[in-house]
Amino acid sequence: MDDQRVNRAVTYGLLAAWMLHDAEELATGPRWIRENVPVLRERFPEVPARVWRG
Repeated sequence: MDDQRVNRAVTYGLLAAWMLHDAEELATGPRWIRENVPVLRERFPEVPARVWRG
């Protein structure tokens, strides 16, 4: 029975960590894109425009 409790705690802990990570990406992603895509476009001009539109 103890093993099952540990396994559940690990499972829920990983789920919570992934959810927190995804929330952080959603919160910071748009700003990062606004600030960095122009620099990347300049650095890699051979990349087709459709790639940058996402």
